[in-house]
Amino acid sequence: MGKSAQGVGVTDVDHDRGGDTGDTSDYVLIPRNFPNSRVWSFGTIAIVLWLAILLRSLDKDTWLSGHPGGVKRGQVMTPVRSLAEECQCSDVTVRRYLKVFVKLGLIKVQNVRNLYTIVTICDYEKYRG
Repeated sequence: MGKSAQGVGVTDVDHDRGGDTGDTSDYVLIPRNFPNSRVWSFGTIAIVLWLAILLRSLDKDTWLSGHPGGVKRGQVMTPVRSLAEECQCSDVTVRRYLKVFVKLGLIKVQNVRNLYTIVTICDYEKYRG
C-alpha cells in the first residue's frame, strides 16, 4: 500500500510475485478523512460498494463492441448483479446506494438496455492522484 499527501493508495497485488505490480495505474487514492465521509456513514455495504466502483474504474478509454463510444476513463460498466455479488447484498440494495451516491454528487449512472449499468465517477482525478 502506497502513501501520498492526499491519502492512502490501494493497489492490486501480483500474487505470483508476492508484491505490488509496480504499475501506478493499479492505484486508487483513498483520502485519509474517508471515515468522516458521507459514504462511511451509510455503513459497510455502502463502503464496500464505493470501493468496488473505485477499484473497477478504468484508467483509460476502452472500446467495447456493442456500446457506442466505448467506456471512458473513470467509468465502470457492469451488471448491477455483479456489484451485488461482490458486496454480498441484493440488487435492490446496490441500486439504492447508487441513487444515494448520485444524490451525493459522487457518480452519474446510465442504464444500457437493462443489460448493464455504466457508472461514471465524478471528480475521478481526485482518486487517481
